[in-house]
Amino acid sequence: MSIHNTMFIIFGIVGLVLSGAGQLLIENSTTEVPQSTRSSIGPNIPGFSLSGEVGSIFGRNRGTVRQTDSTQKTIGILVALIAHVLIAVGATFFAIGKRRSPWFGLLGLLSPIGLLFLAVLDQDSNGHEANA
Repeated sequence: MSIHNTMFIIFGIVGLVLSGAGQLLIENSTTEVPQSTRSSIGPNIPGFSLSGEVGSIFGRNRGTVRQTDSTQKTIGILVALIAHVLIAVGATFFAIGKRRSPWFGLLGLLSPIGLLFLAVLDQDSNGHEANA
């Protein structure tokens, strides 16, 4: 196994793990927080609770609010971007190992279709054996 294939495997695995971690951070950045009761609006009578439409008008509805942690979401997006760059770098090593232009490494950004295309590419044999 050549060094290019080894680097492709290493960068690919690290990129896929980071991609999953970034996706997990993005998905867990929104949480449901219970909505607090606003006692300053509406009647404050013990044993009397407002619910439904009337409760929402007076602010007595205890629902949940979706809250987004923007810092966690930003970190998740950055981790996912780093993961895609690592996958593209690994694909670049793979393309160089097949004696192709390093620009073929950009196919790694189209994963998995781009990686499949890169895997079925033949090694470039246009004049390399003749020059050697």
